[in-house]
Amino acid sequence: MTRAVRHGFFAAAVFDAGIQAAAPGDNLTRENMMKLAGDIHDMRLSMLLPGISVSAGRDDYQPLKQMQLEKFDGNSWKLFGQVISGSGS
Repeated sequence: MTRAVRHGFFAAAVFDAGIQAAAPGDNLTRENMMKLAGDIHDMRLSMLLPGISVSAGRDDYQPLKQMQLEKFDGNSWKLFGQVISGSGS
């Protein structure tokens, strides 16, 4: 699976969560969706590794601020170390 496809799945999952949050009022305007995108805090998605969550703010649309390193052992990629958090800047 290419990086673009993985990013597409991720973006769709976050967008779906936003639509679910907007559903009670059915306010699916761009303005409301951007507001909802700015109010995402510690969203857990099944496609992300344990310990990694999605968060964004009204001035911060970089939703991933954590990662875990992996290395190739000749056959497959293996995770190592702990989840690393960044500043988001």
